[in-house]
Amino acid sequence: MSHGPSADDAASVPDVSVIVAVYNTMPYLVKCLESLVTQSIGADRLEVVAVDDGSTDGSGEELDRFAERHPGVVRVLHQANSGGPAAPSNLGLDHARGRYVFFIGADDCLGHEALERMVAAADANEADVVAGKMVGVNGKGVSKQAFAQTGPDIDFYDSKLPWAVSNTKLFRRELVEKYSLRYPVDMRFGSDQPFTIEAMIRARRITVLGDYDYYYAIRRDDDSNITYSIDHLQRLACMARIMHFTAGLLEPGPKRDAVLMRHFHVELFNLLQADFLDLDEADQAKVCEGLAELADAYFTDAIRDRLALAKRLRVVLARPERLPLLRRFIAGPDRPSFHFDADRAWCDYPGYRDRLAGLDDRNYEITEETVTGRLAAALRPAAVKLRPEGELTFTFPISATAPFTGTDSFAGFAAAAVRLSGPVPGPACDPADAAAAPQHASVVFEPLDGTRSTARVTVDYRALAAAVDGAEWTLRLRIDLRGHTYDLPLAVPAGAWTHGVRRGLRGWKLHVRADKRGRAVLKVQRVSTAGLVRGRLKRVLGR
Repeated sequence: MSHGPSADDAASVPDVSVIVAVYNTMPYLVKCLESLVTQSIGADRLEVVAVDDGSTDGSGEELDRFAERHPGVVRVLHQANSGGPAAPSNLGLDHARGRYVFFIGADDCLGHEALERMVAAADANEADVVAGKMVGVNGKGVSKQAFAQTGPDIDFYDSKLPWAVSNTKLFRRELVEKYSLRYPVDMRFGSDQPFTIEAMIRARRITVLGDYDYYYAIRRDDDSNITYSIDHLQRLACMARIMHFTAGLLEPGPKRDAVLMRHFHVELFNLLQADFLDLDEADQAKVCEGLAELADAYFTDAIRDRLALAKRLRVVLARPERLPLLRRFIAGPDRPSFHFDADRAWCDYPGYRDRLAGLDDRNYEITEETVTGRLAAALRPAAVKLRPEGELTFTFPISATAPFTGTDSFAGFAAAAVRLSGPVPGPACDPADAAAAPQHASVVFEPLDGTRSTARVTVDYRALAAAVDGAEWTLRLRIDLRGHTYDLPLAVPAGAWTHGVRRGLRGWKLHVRADKRGRAVLKVQRVSTAGLVRGRLKRVLGR
């Protein structure tokens, strides 16, 4: 059943057909449709092909109302529920008449000039695909890096476009029909990716536009954007389909790696989050078997070396025989140590130098890697002490597997207190620029055994108060290694505490708290003589 004009009734071909697959998206659907029928491109250049996939919440009726209000623009097709977005998207393609087609989620919306700008860019650049900047709304995550590089002719493989392979783009319909691009209807998850990936591979030219907010991806208040829930094994099966499909289009080498890298980084990584531990052991083993097959086929050295440690290790440990190590790593109770030699660095997560695991150290290497919050959390001190001589110390273990260049195994280490903010006018120090910050902290290493030491970071809180009274400071340990600097914030237990210190007629209040990431933040204030006297009287009087 359909509402609106048929193709035979059309007097002209619209510039763009917007395809909307709809299933139970009220009330978000109303804003979506309003953003389409009011596009600056004009009603004479636009058609909206909306496919109701058996909605039960009034979405179908709302589509019919819009078709009645906007004859010649909105066309509505109704079908029984298909179980996923692929079938309604294909039906929309079958009925689209525009020179270009654009797909939009029924709970999302477009910027007012989005279609006009994209069609103009496609025509001017002779582009087969146009990707306009996406904006996340209500906490919805979108790929920002894909739009950092913009231009009329962006290389699919030598850019961040593989990180944005959703179908929310403008496609030349001639390209779609030439290669018979359609959505696989037996995929309940990610069915738009094969369509988009092949279109990007086949495209003569891809234009990326970052000059305007084209697409607003909206996160629903009820978190139900994914209307067809699927489990780990179903998601794995869909990801395997996508990766095999991509491999069938590209020969082994840098181009294939550039596209498949994204799937190890995003979709397969997401399979190994905390909810993986909620699966029974049999399903955990099945997930690992499937991931191991994908890793054996596509996890090249080039992909491995580009993945951050936390993601690389999940892939490496996702094998049935390494399942205990994987569980330990995902659960995250282990607090690893850092290991260093003259020009490399590792982190001893589960399996590191485990003879039975038989894993190469390269899998645990963090050399030149931006340190994640999880690695920085490994520097949570074993002890925090206030010393009577006016020093605050943070003590934690750290190790070096071989000496650095020079006489001191830890010569590449330094500590700094970096100012965050304060009442004194002037710009605060950038925490990443610890080298330029006042150095009111030091680090001393005391041997524990042949390769491990205790690192004692000492902060002179009196010097901090003298530098900028009342300012906030973060403590950081810097490790200079092979020309790369690790700038690691030190952590403290959750909560906050205040300690008063008196030296004769001088006094200080030391506030230590953990920020939202667990990092240590210090604030030191000088206390006047009168304040010290009042404090002492209160203690004596017990009030």
